[in-house]
Amino acid sequence: MFKKVLVFALILVAFNCNAQDFNMGIKAGVNISKLTEPSYVKYREGVVLGLFFELYLDEKYGFQTDLLLSQQGLADKNEDIKVNIDYLNIPILFNYLVVKNFKIQAGPQFGYVTHSESKGAYLGFNGHLGSTIKFDCSAVIGIGWNFLEFMRFEARYNIGLTDVLYENEKAKNSVISLTAGYSFL
Repeated sequence: MFKKVLVFALILVAFNCNAQDFNMGIKAGVNISKLTEPSYVKYREGVVLGLFFELYLDEKYGFQTDLLLSQQGLADKNEDIKVNIDYLNIPILFNYLVVKNFKIQAGPQFGYVTHSESKGAYLGFNGHLGSTIKFDCSAVIGIGWNFLEFMRFEARYNIGLTDVLYENEKAKNSVISLTAGYSFL
């Protein structure tokens, strides 16, 4: 499934690489994430960085896909438990330009766990989280602002559609991402 999504995203980008409204670049920022269960946990701060590919079909409508390394997870209110789950995420987003250089975004995101660990005893695990489900699917909504023809800011909210841990069937990702990017194409 993950390979099919990656191939689709690359084909989408390659199919129209010579289009006039194609942008490609790098982005980095901060994630504020938690799992939806248990409810007493607080957010974990992490880093998100990667590449973006953006193609506009006309003045208003376009698509964007990213290849992102994303630090996600949770912490509890007493800070004695921290769960770190790192993902390789690929969002495939529909962009709509509300006004020049200001867009709204929506679409699915597919993720693959590259690393997971817990600090403190979370659900009986202390250290490597062997119970992490390797694939994640989320719904993404966001806004973005492009300026100076090569800079951009984006704010997104990702709500998990799939479970993250085998032991807790209600634990889904909940992530706020704030990023800045530089377009070099």
